[in-house]
Amino acid sequence: MLRSNLPFLLVRPEIGLTAWVDEMHRVPFYAILSGFEPGDVPGVCTFSDFLLRFWVSQAVHLNPKNKPHKQKPKRGKKGEKASTTSPGKVKRLVDYLSRRPNVVQPQPFDRLHSFFQSQIVAVSNSDCWGI
Repeated sequence: MLRSNLPFLLVRPEIGLTAWVDEMHRVPFYAILSGFEPGDVPGVCTFSDFLLRFWVSQAVHLNPKNKPHKQKPKRGKKGEKASTTSPGKVKRLVDYLSRRPNVVQPQPFDRLHSFFQSQIVAVSNSDCWGI
């Protein structure tokens, strides 16, 4: 199932798991690339359960559903540069980051990242350099 993620991301990442499983049923080539027999593709719940094993968080999504509403900027005169909506934004960001210590926060996808690092990237790197 991990092998199926690459064709999924390369073909159509915006469709979601349900549509990807349907796509593998309709296009046997995608099932073969994913390592499945064309008529024996796992269901959506199997893919979801597999991916949740790598997700170390109770929350399924990283971003909250309620996003702040942004106002449209006012239109300027024709031929003039648009006015900045928030002057001093870069300076405030630099000041904010300079006050904070450089601490790495644990992320829900760290388990998947370490798996890729140890099993794929390190192995590929050792093959390339003969280590």
